[in-house]
Amino acid sequence: MNTENSSGHKPPLREANGFLFIGDAHLTTRRPGRRKDVSFQETVFKKLDQAVEICNQRQLIPVLSGDVFHRAVEESEALKTTFKRRFVRPLWTPPIAEVGNHDMKGIRLADSDTLCMIAEGLFTVCDTSGPVEEFMINGVRVGLGATPYGQKIPMEVGSLFPLADGIIWLTHHDIAFDGAYPGAITPFEIEGCSLLINGHMHLFKEPVQVGSTLWCNIGSITRTAIDAINYEPAVWEFSPVNGMTRHVLKHEKDVFDLTGSLIDEISPGEHCDDDEEISSFVDLLAASLETNTAATPEGELLMEVFTSKFEQLETSPAVQAIVTNLLHKVTDEQKSAA
Repeated sequence: MNTENSSGHKPPLREANGFLFIGDAHLTTRRPGRRKDVSFQETVFKKLDQAVEICNQRQLIPVLSGDVFHRAVEESEALKTTFKRRFVRPLWTPPIAEVGNHDMKGIRLADSDTLCMIAEGLFTVCDTSGPVEEFMINGVRVGLGATPYGQKIPMEVGSLFPLADGIIWLTHHDIAFDGAYPGAITPFEIEGCSLLINGHMHLFKEPVQVGSTLWCNIGSITRTAIDAINYEPAVWEFSPVNGMTRHVLKHEKDVFDLTGSLIDEISPGEHCDDDEEISSFVDLLAASLETNTAATPEGELLMEVFTSKFEQLETSPAVQAIVTNLLHKVTDEQKSAA
């Protein structure tokens, strides 16, 4: 990252009292899953409004953990304009945004992706693994780095910030906070990094200390799946003096429609061990793609088939949740590609 200005001199470090880490927002004009909001986007914006107020009152650097938008290419110009008007412009200092899997249509953030387009000239997007910026936090020099979704988390970062007193690293990955599972990264010591903040996984996880590195999963500010029904959306403040401080956001508790035949949903990062059963449903999903079954509105037809098989096989709620979440993801991807 080139931090020099046109005159060849490095700009002064941004000064603040700390950082405010804001979990995945998943802004969208469409109400996801079993949410029953009159306006889902307004629900999310009200939480972002609270984050703005906390940042401005406490002079904190706003940091978004990724998946700012639910779809990589957001068609609603009104939604994009509102995001800039209600979140970006009212902030006392420009925000920083990690890149999540929902922010990218491909394997890397592209110029045509919404997050990239709206950020230009307004805020920093961490689209490549590496250093982002250095700050002066209450007299302490802190380096901030990031690794976007799908890129490899480094094992050493101290050399990237030779003058920093401490280093914070952002990730957006499946991390094995609750123990190892297929595809998840087991926390490890990152030389030179004292604090890692992870997005992607929507429920809060107890921090894991490995050597000098504390791994934290802050959770999403938006509850998109039913397993988050009792989860309290929050943002997290960090300062070198006080460490991590949780700020619970005002939210409606009763936001899910639980009537009818309930298919349990699961938030990103949650898992089960029934790999063989999941594999059989994945095969069925793959076969359906050849006939575009999953591309029907919200995948209703295929969901009926899955529901029937759930009952026939007495499938566990955890497996049902994973399969349902996968179907929704495939449906979203097909609609984005259409």
